[in-house]
Amino acid sequence: MKYHSYKYSEMYIFNAIIFFLVSVCSVQAKEYPAEYLIDLEKKFNTLRSEIYITSNTEPDSYRKQNAALYHIKKGAWGKSIKRVQPDKTSAAGCQDYNNILYGISMQGLKNKKSALNFYRRVYRDSVHYATAQLNIASIYQREGRAEKAILTIRKVLSDSSVLMDVELTNKLLFTLANIYIRENRYLESMKILRRIETRSIYSSRAMIALAFSALEIKDYSTALNTLNYLLNNNQHDLAGDESYITIAFLYESKGDYIRAAEYYKRAVAYYKKRINKIDIATNRKKALKYLNLRNKHNFIVNEIQIDLIEELPAAFFDTYFMLEKLVQRISESTDVKNEFHDRAITLYHDYRKVIKQLLHKQLKVRKKILTSYLKQSNYGFILSNDQLVSEMEIKNHAVSE
Repeated sequence: MKYHSYKYSEMYIFNAIIFFLVSVCSVQAKEYPAEYLIDLEKKFNTLRSEIYITSNTEPDSYRKQNAALYHIKKGAWGKSIKRVQPDKTSAAGCQDYNNILYGISMQGLKNKKSALNFYRRVYRDSVHYATAQLNIASIYQREGRAEKAILTIRKVLSDSSVLMDVELTNKLLFTLANIYIRENRYLESMKILRRIETRSIYSSRAMIALAFSALEIKDYSTALNTLNYLLNNNQHDLAGDESYITIAFLYESKGDYIRAAEYYKRAVAYYKKRINKIDIATNRKKALKYLNLRNKHNFIVNEIQIDLIEELPAAFFDTYFMLEKLVQRISESTDVKNEFHDRAITLYHDYRKVIKQLLHKQLKVRKKILTSYLKQSNYGFILSNDQLVSEMEIKNHAVSE
């Protein structure tokens, strides 16, 4: 079944996570100019300072960093460079992060040599060292130097002195596994993917990658167990969606066309239902309703999980949730002027408007992907049934002889 094998491989590569601070070519959030989003953050900082009757103690360099992040998300590399210049007078941690942001901007401008130079200024004792090395590995990978990229990441993971939290470790592992997959080194990718924690934000994507790797080496037992786990613990994310077509493809690959047809039929029903949920959410006359998950930039809209981290920097969502708490504090306090309340509410609605518009955009993207899965599932169902008919005809012909 060359068609499905090819299409599934393309599906996997298309939906593999594009890491912020690694893949600088991810340009999103065109709906709102960076200056508008930066201005919202300035308004929040001013309002918070006035309410708490304190000056804004946030260093100017960090405010510039946030501004640079918005320009980076836009792919406006020249503007991001102007916002953050490497400053030797800054605190060590801030200077290291400046170097990373400057490196990303240079990488976006295709100046890899300069980008590497800035990443290498972040030393091992910095909390940003692992991120800098990850970005270096990304440059090696894009240059076709996969082994160099692999060694760079493995060196960081094996060094106990490197400062990084659990989620950054999971991110490094997932990136490393993806490189192995692109190099067709599936056994190595499977070993790495198994090290990612089940509670990680990368967990479900790691599982679909594990199933894909197992399928490539015909380890059907591992693939089936992994896919069944995803099906039974569907988090409403894209990996959960992919598991429906992948398990049908697994049975097709095994030559079990009865089960393949059954699971393709399930996949067709599932994708139709998911597409309908998106249509209901996006066509709703009332305002789009959503729930937020634990990592702030993940949202649930009508049982569809959407991650907006590729659209906006984490700083935007941090500010949004601080603003939400500020609005609550103002509402509960009798000492705060009504003017503050009105300004906070207006600003809060501005933030929500941005989030809702980007959710609408991402729901349309998800619908396009699900529609592709639906078409492939329909095609798989037809072919599996054709195979069953062919097998039946061969058996009947053998009996008649």
